[in-house]
Amino acid sequence: MALLFMKTFNSESGKQSKFLTAIISRKYWLFFLGTLLIGGILAIISFRGESFKPQSLPQKQNLPEFKILSINPPQGKQPISLLNTAITIIFSEEIDPKSLKLDIVPSFIVTPEVNANDQRILYLKPKSNWILNRQYQFTISVVSKTGRTMNNYKYSFEPFLLVRPSSNYGDYGI
Repeated sequence: MALLFMKTFNSESGKQSKFLTAIISRKYWLFFLGTLLIGGILAIISFRGESFKPQSLPQKQNLPEFKILSINPPQGKQPISLLNTAITIIFSEEIDPKSLKLDIVPSFIVTPEVNANDQRILYLKPKSNWILNRQYQFTISVVSKTGRTMNNYKYSFEPFLLVRPSSNYGDYGI
C-alpha cells in the first residue's frame, strides 16, 4: 500500500543521516483512504451493537396453555331443554379433528363436529337422546393445529329435564 524506504542524503556538514520517508503514490493513496473510510464505518456500526453480532436462535415463546376455555352445558348436574342437546366445547386454539380421542362412560355414541367458521369449537352431538339423571363422564384428548397436545381432560355432566312453563294458561281464564 504505502511505499516506504530509507533515503540517505548529504547535509551541509557533509555528514550522512538516515531518516524514514514515506512516499505514497496517488493510486495507493486512494486505496489507503478508502480502506480507512470503510474500516471507520464498520467500527461505528459494530459499536452500535446488534448489526454484526450473529443472530441467536429464536427463543421458545411462552405461548398460552392449550386448554378448554368453556364447555356447555357446564360440568355437573345440568338442566337441558332438549334431550338431544349437543355439548359445545371451545378450545384456546384450532384443533385437528382427526386427532380427537373421546371416551364416554357409560358408553354413549356422539358425533364430533368442528365448527366450519371457527375450528376452536367442537360439538358433540348425541346419536340418541341423553338419558336423564345419568352421569356421563368424558375423557378428551386432542392435538391443536400447531401440534400442541391436550391429554385426558375430564368432564362430566348429568342432564335433567328443564320444564318450561306452558304458554297455554288453560283453565285459568287469563
